[in-house]
Amino acid sequence: MSTPTGMGPEQVVKGIELRLDTLITGLQAAAAKGITQLNVMGTPRPIADLLSSAQAAVKPWKDNRAARSVIHANVQNRASDTQVAKSLLEGVKAALVNMYGASSQELTTYGYKPKKARTKLTSSENVTAAAKRTLTRQERQTKGSRQKASIQSTGTPVVTIGPDGTLIAPPATVPPASAKPNGAAK
Repeated sequence: MSTPTGMGPEQVVKGIELRLDTLITGLQAAAAKGITQLNVMGTPRPIADLLSSAQAAVKPWKDNRAARSVIHANVQNRASDTQVAKSLLEGVKAALVNMYGASSQELTTYGYKPKKARTKLTSSENVTAAAKRTLTRQERQTKGSRQKASIQSTGTPVVTIGPDGTLIAPPATVPPASAKPNGAAK
């Protein structure tokens, strides 16, 4: 079953709801023709009573469809609503920080976290951090600009291409490392 253009599948009436809508339309047509009652399971019932019963029976489906429509509209607007809300929150935070200060505990009253001062490392923590940095630089073979400058090649490289197209190059000569640790300045 295809949906009409511009309608989602949840907007198309089907199943019991469609059958109840068709019954309501039929009962309204019967009342217009002058039929006043129908025998339902052997009991005569007025058309108006049957019509109100059918409308009451279809009401949950209609309420559900209306609620889904509202939810769908809200979800569609979520991105723009989020943008507006974030803008408001940022503006109010800036105003509160201006009024109370970035590290004021008063900000928690409004739902914002105050900025905490950075804790200073102890001397043992500083030594440990420096050792970790040195080990990391060694493992990654990271070099500073002065260390890189001492590694430059000298002379003209000789490159030969063999008859089969392979590259034949003599081994590169590396100058001796400087005697100063970590490439320290003179």
